[in-house]
Amino acid sequence: MTYYKSPITRYLLRKGFLNRVNYRLRHYFRTLTKDLLSDVALLLDQQKISVIMDVGANVGFMTYQFQKRFPNAHIYCFEPNPNVYNTLMQSYKDDTHIHCYPMAVGDVSGELTFNINANTGTSSFLYPTAYHRAHQARKILSQQSVPVITLDDFALQQNITHIDILKLDIEGYELKALLGASCLLSEQNIDVIYSEVNIVRSYDGQVLFHELTKFLEGLDYHLFNIEGFIAQETLIRQAVLGNAVYFSGKFQKRLEERFGKENCGW
Repeated sequence: MTYYKSPITRYLLRKGFLNRVNYRLRHYFRTLTKDLLSDVALLLDQQKISVIMDVGANVGFMTYQFQKRFPNAHIYCFEPNPNVYNTLMQSYKDDTHIHCYPMAVGDVSGELTFNINANTGTSSFLYPTAYHRAHQARKILSQQSVPVITLDDFALQQNITHIDILKLDIEGYELKALLGASCLLSEQNIDVIYSEVNIVRSYDGQVLFHELTKFLEGLDYHLFNIEGFIAQETLIRQAVLGNAVYFSGKFQKRLEERFGKENCGW
């Protein structure tokens, strides 16, 4: 054990020391600067990005991030919370590339009762768990009937045949939105899915990260990367939620052609 206790033998005299230092430095730099959306933009930079769906747009933070990286794309924003939607609409009312809709996305088109929480960013069709109420959602202020549309129906109405990026941040309702996109998904007409995912349930009936991943794998959509779990932890350091990116099998093939299959991790 003396060998490992001595910094000189453990580090300085160890074979490949400089390579190890270089690896560690790159690792730390990547950890500090990791931005999953920028990674996606890097991989999409050689194709024309035309359609982005921002489902659960809130006041438009992610819409702004998409617009910076893909200035020529048409971004379709869905936000069912009336007060939040007004802020979103006012921010982008003069932008012809941003299209805002005061509605939710789900598995069936129609109307549903929406729970508006004290923390507006946690408002959902689902009821928050005890942990989520105590730490984020707080109490339900009101309930309101809001319009809901499936992505398949919306795409048909708007004559959209392909979605480059589908972003989902709808407080536990992500699987419902994907079920409502069954036609688009079965035809591999969505390239990238950027979704909030949970390891601890924030809402009653919410599917967890591994369940959502299994569902998408059954449709030939595969996990690419994750982020944000360290920022969302319980007091005992259990990860709560983060973001995950999934690629369609068809998009993976294009990446193989561009970068070489040997350089892809699947």
